[in-house]
Amino acid sequence: MIFYVEDFLVKHFSISGKQKGFDDIRGTLFFDIARIVNHHKPKVLFLENVKNLAKHDDGRTLSAIIETLENLNYRVFTKVLNSSNFGLPQNRERIYIVAFNADINSEKFSFPIPSNESTCVEDI
Repeated sequence: MIFYVEDFLVKHFSISGKQKGFDDIRGTLFFDIARIVNHHKPKVLFLENVKNLAKHDDGRTLSAIIETLENLNYRVFTKVLNSSNFGLPQNRERIYIVAFNADINSEKFSFPIPSNESTCVEDI
């Protein structure tokens, strides 16, 4: 089972939002995700969110997310990637959080290397 969640905390961590994070009840959705993960124990988690999540509250928010997943027996990888660096006609920076259940050997995991191919909508 792979568990994928997109934009689980957007307006609470985005630079365009109020950035209240976990201080806003709506910003605690991640802990519901953690509860679901703890119950179902998927082999792989794939989470996507705004890039500001990496810096929110001086990095403490991301650290709390990583620590929570590690306590649930996951090995966690994070990286901010821009879709435009992968041949998509969109300039969209996002943080990707990929977590593998400890039962899976994730030693060889790495994020994709950007192709840096320039693409516009007309090309598609």
